[in-house]
Amino acid sequence: MRIIDKCILLGITLVSLAACTNPESLIEKDRKSEEEKILETFSDKEIIKLADLDIQLKEVEQSNEGDRSVISLTLVVISDSLPEKTEIDNHIFSVTAEQNQEPLTSIDAIDSFVLDNKKELTYRFILHSNTDVVLFTFDYTNNSQHMTKHYDVYLE
Repeated sequence: MRIIDKCILLGITLVSLAACTNPESLIEKDRKSEEEKILETFSDKEIIKLADLDIQLKEVEQSNEGDRSVISLTLVVISDSLPEKTEIDNHIFSVTAEQNQEPLTSIDAIDSFVLDNKKELTYRFILHSNTDVVLFTFDYTNNSQHMTKHYDVYLE
């Protein structure tokens, strides 16, 4: 009979401990995971080459911000050939996105940045819909040439 009493006491203790945890944080975590969905992550070896710049893709994330859906692309711009503290503006390097051949509106546009060998950037765009394909376009212009590369992401 004592073993049964100990088991019951242990069960009551476990239930009490579970009740002491913060259920709001668990609910908030679930709510956040519904709002933010990582669509793709990339290895360090996945690089887009653009003359003097290498673009290392890091992550593509889809999220809901209020009543709009947003897609975010995080990348690292790398250059060993450009001088340190080179200012790169959007006439030299830019990222745009489109969905169903319609341009997506950029949020927090990155007009320029200073490049010290590596620079992590996040580009965010308002989606037209939560389905279809998003096509990212990377444009780079140096003194002698213009290069364009594309990367597409399938929305779930």
